[in-house]
Amino acid sequence: MALLFMDGFDCYANTAQAADGGWSPDTNCTISTSGGRFGGGALQFAATSKQWTKTFPVVLYGAVVYFGFAYKHTGIATAQMVRLVSDANVVLSSLSHDAAGSITLQPNTGASTSEVGNSLTPGSWHWIEVKVTLGTTAANGAVEVKVNGSTVINATSQDTNSTAGSGAGVIELGAGGGANPNEAYIDDVVIYDATGTTVNDFLGDTKITTHSPTADAATVDWTASAGSDFQCVDETPNAANDDTDYISSSTAGQESRFAMGNLAATPSAIHGVQVRYRAKKTDAGDRTMRALINSSATESTGNTRGLPTAYRWFYGDFFPRDPNGSVAWTDTTINALEVGVEVVS
Repeated sequence: MALLFMDGFDCYANTAQAADGGWSPDTNCTISTSGGRFGGGALQFAATSKQWTKTFPVVLYGAVVYFGFAYKHTGIATAQMVRLVSDANVVLSSLSHDAAGSITLQPNTGASTSEVGNSLTPGSWHWIEVKVTLGTTAANGAVEVKVNGSTVINATSQDTNSTAGSGAGVIELGAGGGANPNEAYIDDVVIYDATGTTVNDFLGDTKITTHSPTADAATVDWTASAGSDFQCVDETPNAANDDTDYISSSTAGQESRFAMGNLAATPSAIHGVQVRYRAKKTDAGDRTMRALINSSATESTGNTRGLPTAYRWFYGDFFPRDPNGSVAWTDTTINALEVGVEVVS
């Protein structure tokens, strides 16, 4: 499976759009469209006992699941940060912190483990990575936690197993927040397992960047409501204007591809590409579509999705390797990549 989920929260204008995109938020959880680590979107928390919940493909007991996220708290509360939950709704491990920023691990059962020191400085962003070895018994699991690349907890002989369910399949994100202006924030969430070619261990500080179309590519089969195809879909994602302008097609096999905005810098590694699109159908009957990428004339398509009658964000089409040769992505191939959509039926 390798890469299981990623979200930089740049697509959502509000909590409802995030819910359409697959998240389950409690009340007092909101979307900040500009409060992210680098000025983009982020999850925002105004209460300490609230969670954003997301399912992902189940990682079985005996295997390893990793997750990473950027985190900023204000130092006013003791709060849960993240819980890893089984597919039978049993908490397998959880991380919390106190007001000073000291992290504590609580396994499914047994004693907790706290870090020595306070790795989470209030008011600053931190990159947190967690490796959970899912035990096959109540005594052979393990959890390692890194903050900004340094291990702060490394607990072995832990209970990360449950007799219910088959493995880990849910993540619950929380934060030590309070009333405005003391909210806490989470950004750039990544979940993966240990089976990938390259995404199979701690990744180090990771950033998710979001890019919009900047020009039509060679193939633009869909019909623009006005102007060029790309001009109908070039909005900043959290400002998607839905029926103000759009592209449409009802013909199976038609696709439209776009050039995308370039990377702002040259990263040391690119772990994958995810295509996201916002779409709906306009008539009775089933309609399906899928995302695609085209790299140096080599095309790869995502999963076929059924369309609802109201706009929603679709996610989950991951391309961890460049389809042109099945090689690692580079900044050059990313900047030349064409991204698009295709009518399936």
